[in-house]
Amino acid sequence: SIPFQVTVRRALMPIPTVTVAAKPLTVFRASSILTLGATAKLASCFEGSQILIDFSWSNTIATRKNGSAAPLAVLDSVSRSQPALRISGTTLQSAVTYTIVVRGCMREQPLVCGQATRSVELEDEPLRAEIAGGSRDVGEDDSLLLDACASRDPDDPDASLSFAWTCSYVLAENRSADLDVLGALCDFPVFSQGCQWSVPEGSLRLRYFYTFSIDVTKADGETASASVGVSVKAGALPTVSISSLAQPKQNPTDRLRLSGQAALPNSTASIENVSNLFAFTWSIDDDTIDLSSPATTTTGNTRSNLVVKAGRLQPGASYYLTFCASYRERVACSTINVIMNTKPYGGTCTLTYDVPVVALSTKVILSAPQWQDEDQPLYYAYSYVDASLLSDANTTLIDLEEASTPLASRSMDKTYTWETPQRGDWHVLCIIYDAYGAKTVLTTPLSVEAGDDVLQQRDQLNNIFETAGAEGNNDKLANVISSVATELNIKAEERRRRRRLSDSDAVPNDPCGVTDEETKASGELRSSMIGYVSNAQSAQSVNPESIKASVSAMGSIISEPCEVSAGSQDQTLAVFESLLGKSSEAGLESGTSSALINGLGSLLEANDNEAQRGEQVLGDAEASAGFQDGAQSSSGEADTSSGEVYIGSGSEAGSSSEAGSGSEASSGGELSSSSGLSSGSGSMIGETGSGAVSGDTDYVVITASPASTLGRRMQLATSDESGGVSTALPPQTPPSASPTPSPPILQPQSPLAVPLPHITPGPAEPPCEPPRPPAVSPPPMPPLPPSRPKTAREAALEEVSSRTEKIRAATDNAIRLIIRDTSPGEAAQTFGDKKLTIALQVLDSPADLEGFEFQGGAPSGSAASSFS
Repeated sequence: SIPFQVTVRRALMPIPTVTVAAKPLTVFRASSILTLGATAKLASCFEGSQILIDFSWSNTIATRKNGSAAPLAVLDSVSRSQPALRISGTTLQSAVTYTIVVRGCMREQPLVCGQATRSVELEDEPLRAEIAGGSRDVGEDDSLLLDACASRDPDDPDASLSFAWTCSYVLAENRSADLDVLGALCDFPVFSQGCQWSVPEGSLRLRYFYTFSIDVTKADGETASASVGVSVKAGALPTVSISSLAQPKQNPTDRLRLSGQAALPNSTASIENVSNLFAFTWSIDDDTIDLSSPATTTTGNTRSNLVVKAGRLQPGASYYLTFCASYRERVACSTINVIMNTKPYGGTCTLTYDVPVVALSTKVILSAPQWQDEDQPLYYAYSYVDASLLSDANTTLIDLEEASTPLASRSMDKTYTWETPQRGDWHVLCIIYDAYGAKTVLTTPLSVEAGDDVLQQRDQLNNIFETAGAEGNNDKLANVISSVATELNIKAEERRRRRRLSDSDAVPNDPCGVTDEETKASGELRSSMIGYVSNAQSAQSVNPESIKASVSAMGSIISEPCEVSAGSQDQTLAVFESLLGKSSEAGLESGTSSALINGLGSLLEANDNEAQRGEQVLGDAEASAGFQDGAQSSSGEADTSSGEVYIGSGSEAGSSSEAGSGSEASSGGELSSSSGLSSGSGSMIGETGSGAVSGDTDYVVITASPASTLGRRMQLATSDESGGVSTALPPQTPPSASPTPSPPILQPQSPLAVPLPHITPGPAEPPCEPPRPPAVSPPPMPPLPPSRPKTAREAALEEVSSRTEKIRAATDNAIRLIIRDTSPGEAAQTFGDKKLTIALQVLDSPADLEGFEFQGGAPSGSAASSFS
């Protein structure tokens, strides 16, 4: 092994102990992002105090392999002041070692700091030669463009490259799938020494198979080669190609996404303009894999893109996938070679703890030693799931990942200590990743017994919250909050059961019933935890596992909406907005979408409770005090005459809260009180939309069909107490309600939509109406009466309406984020399981959805009172 020098310095006073979960020297790929995670532990004399730690990262030294100095790296402007630093390989130079220093300083004593040092450098990756589009068919009358401009040295993108093309051909019946049959040299000249070669029309001979090769060379002599095969058929063919894959090896535990392109012969028209003219098919060279089966793909094999489900392709295997486009019985195909990655191997997953394991008190040490893989560095992550999931033989790895709650974000640290385990029977997941993301998952059972009443441990828990927040340890903070929230939720359910046995505790018109001292204390602890998570957002890393952990923790806190105050709702919404912003950069970890929708659903329910309190409880109080309030909100916020609350107006939400039409020509709505079914329709530029709501099932169907595309369908549903929801696609009426025919809606026509007949003007006719009397000036308007101050009820409802609009916007952003990470043509996916469920199917390109709004509404009091 290579010796490594370590320096230890003694400070004059107790300083934070700063550690970085990484080897002394970390080597990573230029196309990846390295995350260095730091933790700071306060000296024992400061633990539990209000001291905060501020982190700062810097690059102090950059040294080339020959010993000379290199320019320092420009570190990420956001994460360099957070516990986890993100380093993009594209910001570093090849053959340079960078020394990275992290300092953790007490905010009140900025000179009292601890620090740690690590070194990083780029892996020396081989030069890559690549010809875009793969092997393909062309017509004898077609020209051919060969493009190798994507060839590159990953760790030296600015390297000067030279290109040399060659061409050979054989009779098609003598062709080799591996392009290894040496044929005669092509009898037409090479017209390019650059990265592109345009072969003119008529140069290729019918029934021959051509092999085009490129040799790419760097100035230092490093060389790489690539080849594609071209089959020549009679006439003209569609131009067909497959987009190149981002990395050389694909992970069998991830979905494989391929995108094909087709254009008319000798045309620049894109697939979006002519896709309806083509018939597409995908095939694979393995007869045991059926690409048309929903068990194998989410798109089928007759679209321009293909998504193969995780786990359907074998690790280490090599596949040839072919994309064909047919136009007027003329078929052209393109083929791509897909190499599957192998996952880490050879290690174990161990849990070390004292028996029995008691919730919130017994420490559990998780470790994953001795793992190997050729693609370094390795990363480790830990999570846990309900043990009952593994008792089901049909449970898949995807199911486990969806349902899991993260413990430790992905890092290079093999060991993690779960200091506050959650009550229940669990399986702990140890997840080991290689540099390309291939992963191995091992599970180990763990049973955790109930501990002391959390409400009796508030002081101790607040110390843990403060310490985790001060040290910037968001994983630890999320873990302890999830465990505490679970205990509070169990207690809330016990109180609910006791309350059902006694009607004497019921509070008239209050949706949450009685509020006893224990409920108040629970609500105060929830508010405290929400505050800690809110304060920690400045240190929240852009890490998918860490984001999911925080989302799950917030969801656990607010899963009892009656114990979440209005102020806590506002803080929770701000946290969700912050996490959504970070998710837009980091991407969505499996299960984060459902956790987000669940959390926003709980927030909607808590806000609905506030609306009912403001409408009923405060209204009763004002009535008894002699207030007279017959006003009705003009924006659709409340109908005070009926005691029902409709959040959102007809002109905005696409459906109005009363029978009739909205204030704008683009929206209208009807309300049927006899059937309990309300429906509305709205239209936007290039789009028509419709919605249906069942008052019995709280079921919302939302359909958006842009005129120029096949359409998209999305459903929203809210569950009853049994948790049942309806998510089948694509019904247009609630499954529990019989279809009710609606009268036709006449849409206004554009003035240019129908040509007007030509009319020859005749002689002018005399006016048919008698002369009008002279106009009389109206009397002056009396002065407006002075406006009265808002009542408590009006102020409360105004606050509820404002919050609902923000929740709608956050949910809209969450859906757009889900759509962004959804491949075109994928089958229905469901997100969320309580209070608010979204079943989404994207039939066209997600990019087409930018700027579109999905609109609908639900009956008052439901968790989906309004949605945009």
